[in-house]
Amino acid sequence: MTTLTNILSPIINYDSKLSESAKFQLIANIGFFVLAGIYIYFQAQYQVSLKSLPYDLDGWGHLVEKLVAQQELGCNISATSAYSPERGYLLSLLFAGSYCLMGIPESVQIINALFHLLTCVALILFISKISRSILLALAVSAVWTIWPAYSYLYGYYFSEPIGAFLVILLTFLTHKIFTEKETSAKNYVLAIALGILMGVLINVRPSSLFFIAGLFIFSFFILRHQKRLIAICAAGFLIVYASLPILNYQQFNTFIPFTLQGGYALFLGNHIPSQGAPAGNARELAEFRQIEENAKDLNALEKDKYFKQLAIKDAIANPVESAQLLVRKAFKYWMYIPSDSWKPSNKSLIIGLPLLILWLVSLFKNRQLIFYIATLAIVSHWAMHTIVHSEYRYAYVTLPLVLFSVGHMLLKFIRDKINES
Repeated sequence: MTTLTNILSPIINYDSKLSESAKFQLIANIGFFVLAGIYIYFQAQYQVSLKSLPYDLDGWGHLVEKLVAQQELGCNISATSAYSPERGYLLSLLFAGSYCLMGIPESVQIINALFHLLTCVALILFISKISRSILLALAVSAVWTIWPAYSYLYGYYFSEPIGAFLVILLTFLTHKIFTEKETSAKNYVLAIALGILMGVLINVRPSSLFFIAGLFIFSFFILRHQKRLIAICAAGFLIVYASLPILNYQQFNTFIPFTLQGGYALFLGNHIPSQGAPAGNARELAEFRQIEENAKDLNALEKDKYFKQLAIKDAIANPVESAQLLVRKAFKYWMYIPSDSWKPSNKSLIIGLPLLILWLVSLFKNRQLIFYIATLAIVSHWAMHTIVHSEYRYAYVTLPLVLFSVGHMLLKFIRDKINES
């Protein structure tokens, strides 16, 4: 161990010095942005070459698909035209705008790649400052970028990249506000920015509801003597969030707080015969196809209620099987488990299980405020997907925070050993 610490000592010390250099941070960010961008480009090309599935698997690009079919490039889009009861409007509007601007269906992949890269830039800036390690910051961003399970995300229209960008930004922005010693005009600007980002996130990824609620609760404890900051943050949130229930009310003439995808997701994730499999796999069962057929002529609100009622009814009728499925979904968030088996794939087990164990250990080792906020982000998303619907790709949004927590713990362990020697 002494020999190892002697080898690592100059590297760790030099790493700490580099993390304080603004010039080196700029070089590292530009270099990583370019290299990661090249990697994502080739991954996206590879995924597109397979073309085994339609671009818009989840419905976020419904307006892009319509524009492509009509061959209309004249950016005649609005919140109303982008709105769908199941998907809201913000991300659909962004995707459609990118298509109108670039004129190619692959524009959405470009936007998603850009958000991934911007998230990496944020990770490098914040981690290098908090952990005083540019190497850790680069390692977290690199591992997240090349994580095998997420490579196919670069080839389709998904909400995960912008979701990850918002979650990471909210995590570090919250930490920034919580650690400011004095209330200033800058804090008020940060507070309203925090609220606006929360509003965008709830529209883009309703599965972040627990996280956003947790941030507000956390704020009441940390900022209990700065209620004005909380009020400003809440106002920023309402400015963005309110547009969604307003559009829902115009459509259905009743108050609907979020998008209407929750009912189907809840039913799909808790469908016992298919073991919570993705919709494509679940449709292999005649029973599942019949249930979808029964809902075909219902409007979005009626479908949402229909699927929610089925999910609740099945859970009450089969409590033991439902509890087992919850356990299964909890593990599916971290590793790939086939629909017909409880055994995870070898690759995801070898990678996912040690990472999960190390992250659980890090919960007791990392005592800084930033890691409490990161834990809130990770646990809240994990809990939501365990209850509703879980797939291996959903952890993409919080994986950088998991890697950061584990990496910081290991780095601290090495630094302590160096100091002891």
